Amino acid sequence: MDYLTGNKKFNPTLLFGLLFAFLLAREISGDQYTGAEWETYMKMVQAFRNPDFGEDVNPVEAPHNGGFSWLYLVLFHVTKGGANVLLVQLIHAAVGVLNIMTVATIFYESGLPALALIPTFMNSRLRQIYALDFLSDTWCVLFLHLAILYLAVYRKPLMGCLFYGLALTIHVGALYMLPGLLVVLVRGFSVKLAVRGVGVVLSLQVLANCVYTEVLPWFFLHMYRLPTILKKPFASSVNYQFVLSETIYDSDNFGTALLCGTGVVWFLMWALRWRTRALVSGQEDKRQVTANMTLTLIESILIGVVLTRSVEYRYLCWLVYAVPYSMSFTKLPKLARILPLLALRYGMDGTTFTPKTCGAVCVAFAAVLLGMLVFRDDKADFTVKPKGGATAPAGEEKKNQ
Repeated sequence: MDYLTGNKKFNPTLLFGLLFAFLLAREISGDQYTGAEWETYMKMVQAFRNPDFGEDVNPVEAPHNGGFSWLYLVLFHVTKGGANVLLVQLIHAAVGVLNIMTVATIFYESGLPALALIPTFMNSRLRQIYALDFLSDTWCVLFLHLAILYLAVYRKPLMGCLFYGLALTIHVGALYMLPGLLVVLVRGFSVKLAVRGVGVVLSLQVLANCVYTEVLPWFFLHMYRLPTILKKPFASSVNYQFVLSETIYDSDNFGTALLCGTGVVWFLMWALRWRTRALVSGQEDKRQVTANMTLTLIESILIGVVLTRSVEYRYLCWLVYAVPYSMSFTKLPKLARILPLLALRYGMDGTTFTPKTCGAVCVAFAAVLLGMLVFRDDKADFTVKPKGGATAPAGEEKKNQ
């Protein structure tokens, strides 16, 4: 099957946006917001505004960065100190609608069918994240998807880096996309543009964190926080916590092994996929390269997420779009591509987590990794433009030369 043959007559972006808005409106009108995370955010904002706030609350804590404080300071004032709950819900619902419209555009421009996004609407937990929980991850994911849109679809690398930098100022987990971003910038554009793009990202980190210069004077000091998140065990983990024994799960060696494994898998993806993937397009193969760029960026994120020690249910807003996109470009049968989504829904859709639900999440993650490393569709990945003008597999180009 040619996964890059889409229906150009139907662009589902607006339809999906309206449908998701309708579903979020039902959530807002039918349930009471949970409020716990939002109240914590508001306390952090008050500590940010007033160092003598009086409660034992830090203005910014991992996994958040300085941009989180500025963003929620604006929301604090707009929502009258966080008291206007309905306005908070509407703002985050708008973030959800804009996000799914961005993702739908990416899928459409990559040639994937609209059906690939249907599981998004079936996931009630995802709707709750936007309409009832108000998690900061939603903003980070929106900016990451906008970065992918401008890099892979619009071919505007500096705008893509701007949105990526904004995502990174909010949540340190955005660092997961950094290896793929560097590959896309260097191989898909130029070293010069890559340097300029990295400069944009660095500048945003310095600006967003300038108020915390005593603790984090420069961006590179953020890097130590990613290993901290990867290695730290959380009580609300939905993946390894109930699958492994408590001794193994809580051990530093297990966290270190996952951290090293993340680096190894990134390197393997570079050696097996990213190094030879076509990232420069001619007019006739634009959709091919759009898919390859998007795939590289999404794979980079997925590697970081699936090998994180403690994945919480909030990561669903990261996974619900990335997993179907990645699995669409594999040689696996259709049913096998759907199974990881079903396993994630079973494992992350509830409020309590058991060995069965955590095992389902681990199975889904294993399938995603196998799909990337072993069952990736090489016909979709390795196409380059030969001297004759038409696209051909990379191996054939070497023969032609």
